[in-house]
Amino acid sequence: MMEKYLELEEKLILKLSDTWYIRNFIYSENKLSGRITLYLLILGIIAFINELYINIEMIFISKSTYEELDKGFIDHSSKLHKLLNSEEYHSREYYDDKQGIIIEEFEERSKFFAKPIGISHLSVECQLKDKNGVELLNKPIKYYIEFLQQEYEEDLEKMGLKLEFGCTLNFLRQQLYHLFKDSDIYEEFFSGDGAKNFSISKSLEIRNRGDEVLDNHLDGVQLCFLKIHDGDTIKCDFLYTKT
Repeated sequence: MMEKYLELEEKLILKLSDTWYIRNFIYSENKLSGRITLYLLILGIIAFINELYINIEMIFISKSTYEELDKGFIDHSSKLHKLLNSEEYHSREYYDDKQGIIIEEFEERSKFFAKPIGISHLSVECQLKDKNGVELLNKPIKYYIEFLQQEYEEDLEKMGLKLEFGCTLNFLRQQLYHLFKDSDIYEEFFSGDGAKNFSISKSLEIRNRGDEVLDNHLDGVQLCFLKIHDGDTIKCDFLYTKT
């Protein structure tokens, strides 16, 4: 058995010694250099195949999660999703009395890949509509919004939500509300007494990638559970009511 291996090894090293670039690391008078090069190549190939397998597995598991979320029905029960409430999908920390250190125990790889990605940025096309749904702007306003964790981290902690899943619908609603209030269009339509008719709870209709209206009762749900993917372009209607 050993003789066959050595024979195969010698053939492979001989082949490598004639291969472009690799031959620079193999010296004919030193067989050890050839063996080391062969060993490193084998390790590299194994590592590449393993990494490729992990990435393919990640794609399929992640795709399955998003398909499940996109096909599901959005309601108050979205707050009870298994990915939010099952501890097997999250790492945990515990204190080791013997070693006197805090140890973090991570979730299984498949569970980690199954989690949706928290929303870090979105584009939002905004239109101003009257009570009959007539569009009042010739061209929609388009906002590009980036979400920084430090801006909503404290709110999530108070609500008992996981930071890794990103901001809530309420945080997005607040961002859009203040962006629009600072615009010239707001001054044009809501100047004077008209301002009292524009409120964060009643004057914004945010829609997800499936064009479903996300009502106020979903404000405590994180965006990635509301059929919104990172980098999506979604829509928002600002409702204009005359005094």
